Amino acid sequence: MLFAIFIMFILWFRFRYDYVDDQPKENIPGFTKLLEEGVRAEYMSPIYPSISYPDWTSLVTGLYAESHGVVGNYFYDPSDKSNFSLFDANSTGQKKWWNAEPIWTTATKAGIRTANILWSRCDVPFDDITIDYCEPFVSIRGPEVFTNNVRKAISKLQEGYDFILVSLSFNIIVVSDHGMTTTRIGSVSRVELDDYLLTEYVENIADAGAFSNIKVKEGYVDEVYNKLKGMPGVKIFKHDEIPDEFHYKNNKFIHDIVIKADIETFILKSRSPAQLPERDDTYVYNGAHGFDPREEKMRAIFFARGPDFVEGSTISAIKNVDVYPLLAHLLQVQPLPNNGSISSVKMALKSSDDVSGGSIITKTFWPLIAIIVLKFLG
Repeated sequence: MLFAIFIMFILWFRFRYDYVDDQPKENIPGFTKLLEEGVRAEYMSPIYPSISYPDWTSLVTGLYAESHGVVGNYFYDPSDKSNFSLFDANSTGQKKWWNAEPIWTTATKAGIRTANILWSRCDVPFDDITIDYCEPFVSIRGPEVFTNNVRKAISKLQEGYDFILVSLSFNIIVVSDHGMTTTRIGSVSRVELDDYLLTEYVENIADAGAFSNIKVKEGYVDEVYNKLKGMPGVKIFKHDEIPDEFHYKNNKFIHDIVIKADIETFILKSRSPAQLPERDDTYVYNGAHGFDPREEKMRAIFFARGPDFVEGSTISAIKNVDVYPLLAHLLQVQPLPNNGSISSVKMALKSSDDVSGGSIITKTFWPLIAIIVLKFLG
């Protein structure tokens, strides 16, 4: 019988760092047990912008958005006028967007079985490599379908191995992509983008709410910028002015002007056909994310439990790019160059003496990994 270490890496959408602490322990027995028997970070900082696709990609590559290239839930390629659009499977499935190797590909190259459920576009091959099982993020389905797919994923991982489930030793890592803040009508200042944007000079407006990434027609950047400077509750950056600490500058999909809203301001989409996605006034945003990752309400969770993790402990805050080198360490694969640091998370490990930079602990086992995304509806 083989001994296997099984890593289950779970992500909760929009789950702020303090949501668990706001609940009576008797109402959340699963989380209570996880934290009593495992370890947590004070919080985990997302990258900028603190939205889904960029943060999902950072968690599994250890790279900031400007480096992995998935710079938003919506963004624009002016070379062929194509869009990356959150709920459009044809757009997000194009190989050209995916230029950083995710941990599941690195693991597969090392002979490790992997299964993904709803984590990004795990179905898009990288280096022509596909994983054992993938249910890509295309749409959120009902709980029965989700449960069946979890069973399929676990079953797929077990194929060819002479062990039963109870022989697995589980490491469970639970994270979220970012936090949330209220944007109910009356709770924040809502600003009409069109009141300050010279739409006739704009080629594309990617996203709104907490931030926008704007491609301006050639020769009109100064005019558009100067008009936008009158918008209240936001900061306006020409491309070269974007602060280095956001790591959101050096990529061809980050365009001429970036609008960064203060957390008490919500930018209403333009009515221009250049707006991506188009405006829909029937939908009211009662909550939002995408704001400065240093804002407390954007903080995410990091919880872990298993044979490699300390018990009943809290470590200092980490960044989400630090999770990738941790995963590589647990899987015994060499991490690719990344922006994270395993030193930030080594105190979560029972044995941290053999953790240095990107080094790998030597053990004798057959690792497996399942990566799952859950939607928080609260």
